[in-house]
Amino acid sequence: MIGSLEQRVADRTKALATSSEVSRRLSTILDRKELVTEVVNQVKNSFGYYHAQIYFYDEANENLIMAGGTGEAGEKMLAQFHKVSKGRGLVGRAADTNEAVLVSDTSKNLNGCPTCCFPKPNPKQPSQSP
Repeated sequence: MIGSLEQRVADRTKALATSSEVSRRLSTILDRKELVTEVVNQVKNSFGYYHAQIYFYDEANENLIMAGGTGEAGEKMLAQFHKVSKGRGLVGRAADTNEAVLVSDTSKNLNGCPTCCFPKPNPKQPSQSP
């Protein structure tokens, strides 16, 4: 049990250090588009996520407009001017509840994700950790 606690503390310490480093690097970027691109890439790479996206509300505060996303999926969705209704799917639910929604296996819990843009995960190739 002590080993488990020590590992959780080490993981948390690493996450905090990574967050601090990402924040420090991003604080110097003034251009919104450049900042969004850098944030999604830093979050994906620093935390070992498969994919990361950023959305902003439209002027009516009804839809979330995708502002940035990583990889080929992000490029496709941005080119299609991807948007999500507030409360719909993973992104809409996160925005509506103001709470993070993390999905470890999107093949089992897509709940509104646009699957056309995401490649099928290869079970023989686990996601890379930072």
